[in-house]
Amino acid sequence: MRSPAGAALLEIAVSAATTILEAPHLVVPPGAEELGIDLDRVGAELMPGSE
Repeated sequence: MRSPAGAALLEIAVSAATTILEAPHLVVPPGAEELGIDLDRVGAELMPGSE
């Protein structure tokens, strides 16, 4: 998405914004973030020698 002026104002319905912003909480409930995948560890395992 580009604008000749380098800026754009996008408008969406409140219900759509609410859905977008609440979606992550459906996948990972608040407080359960540390119970998920350790992306740093996974990345290190995928890239040996990058430690």
